[in-house]
Amino acid sequence: MSNDRLKSIGAHHDQVWQGSPWYGSSVLNGLKGITLPEASGRIASQHTIAEILYHMTQWKKFVLEKLRGNTAFDIQVDSHADWIIINDLDEASWENIKNQYQQVTRDLLTEIPNYPDEILDGPVSGRKYTCREMMEGITEHDIYHLGQIMLLKKIMRDEI
Repeated sequence: MSNDRLKSIGAHHDQVWQGSPWYGSSVLNGLKGITLPEASGRIASQHTIAEILYHMTQWKKFVLEKLRGNTAFDIQVDSHADWIIINDLDEASWENIKNQYQQVTRDLLTEIPNYPDEILDGPVSGRKYTCREMMEGITEHDIYHLGQIMLLKKIMRDEI
């Protein structure tokens, strides 16, 4: 059972999560020091940092469930499972959102080596893309939203 491609995808995801990616900050470094007012601050009607991180967690759960073969698990784009509005964020809830993101990331990285590379060419149940596109895409998804988080963090701190 060869899983070199999957291990490479996992290593890249780990680098984005907690390493030193070539473009700058990892997700964990980007989240460091974000205060409750920064995490819950809403600019116009856009999503907050906490809502973005919740969204990132949800899609990582999706990837983990699909990787495990759970054909029943699904998230519809722009549904409540995809995006939630958090109007009353407290410290405990903010910590919980961060912890859930870290836990699902650890779970995903632990799970990846259990599969052969052959799954990468197969379809994701209920979707029109392959497992490879999903596995590479979840890393791209984290990078994309990290950019939003970093920008919001700077705006909240009047650093722009």
